[in-house]
Amino acid sequence: MSNKPAPSGLATGRCLAGEAALVTGGGSGIGRAAAEALARAGAAVAVAGRSRKRLEAAQVAIGAAARAAGRADGACLALPLDVRDPAAAAEAVERVRARFGRLDILVAAAGTPGTLSRKRRLPFTVARMPDEEWDEVVDTNFKGVFYCNRAALDVMIPQGKGDIVNIASYPGSLRGSAGGAAYCAAKHAVMLYGECLAAEMRPHGVRVQTLLPGATDTPLLYGAGGGWMTARGVMAPSSVGAWIVTLIRMPGDAVAWRPTLLPFPGFKTPQEKD
Repeated sequence: MSNKPAPSGLATGRCLAGEAALVTGGGSGIGRAAAEALARAGAAVAVAGRSRKRLEAAQVAIGAAARAAGRADGACLALPLDVRDPAAAAEAVERVRARFGRLDILVAAAGTPGTLSRKRRLPFTVARMPDEEWDEVVDTNFKGVFYCNRAALDVMIPQGKGDIVNIASYPGSLRGSAGGAAYCAAKHAVMLYGECLAAEMRPHGVRVQTLLPGATDTPLLYGAGGGWMTARGVMAPSSVGAWIVTLIRMPGDAVAWRPTLLPFPGFKTPQEKD
């Protein structure tokens, strides 16, 4: 049995009071649920996203969650952010540090099925894929994760501690499907990129984990014809948000490798027969 102590601040079931978190894609879906769960766990939370209207609604809900957890100020910072812009990602991290004095947690949850797919409610095949759609999906779902991670590391590495949870997808990260080329390529990249980053950050005390959630009741699921996945069950965003907090509060001598969260009881893996 190892006698090596857990990294500072990453104790079993640690209280998140006094810690600061940034959640991208925080205006709705998994991002908003994660932000609310973090606030209930005691963290000061900043939410970032493209829709000001959604951010304002999330800010109210997160403030209420913070007050319910005993934080009288209920502070929540709302940051308009397009994660495809590396300068904007760096500015968002700097604003979090300026407001809370630190950054302990990053949840990279921003994602899109593609604006054009969403409008037509049908994904594009590769043969018909517009450049605009490919670039938007890959730049948001993959490059945006990279930009926000890199910016957060400028704070976390000097601190000698931090937790990053990147949101990939089950099954999008693990197997391809017709009409899912851009999305699956981006989410698979997030998973493998995250494993590379995790190896790089271990010596710095920064823990990087990539969560693979299954079908979740969010606008993204239905935005480009993904509603078919609900036939095997669907999870509430709050269930995924709670699991994100569980990953962050794990003992400092442990890490989850490709943690997968699936709907219960209806979901079956591809290996199971209907």
